[in-house]
Amino acid sequence: MEYKIILGNGDNKMAVSRNSINLADGKKRDVELRNQNVGDNVGVVSVMELTERQKKILSLIKDNPYISATQMSVMLSVIKRTIERELAVMKKNGIIYREGNTRTGRWVINLPYKN
Repeated sequence: MEYKIILGNGDNKMAVSRNSINLADGKKRDVELRNQNVGDNVGVVSVMELTERQKKILSLIKDNPYISATQMSVMLSVIKRTIERELAVMKKNGIIYREGNTRTGRWVINLPYKN
């Protein structure tokens, strides 16, 4: 199967064919095209190394899921903003999430991180 795709307009055109990309500057780049199924990457998990502070925060959450960022900051002797930043990173990476509202909700640790 042979195909060619032209991307861009004017001087910024780029042609893509089965095995190469022709850039606007006239340079040609060979490429390897792979046939992938939609589900090929399902279940691929990236690994995040927790910092010591994050491990301590997880320990506090495990002991008391209803703990507040203010309480954590007092117990770890850091400012509240530091705790909020660490919580945001852990939430973004799927390590923890908040169930319920900010006042009466609780922290939940996702299964892979419970150990």
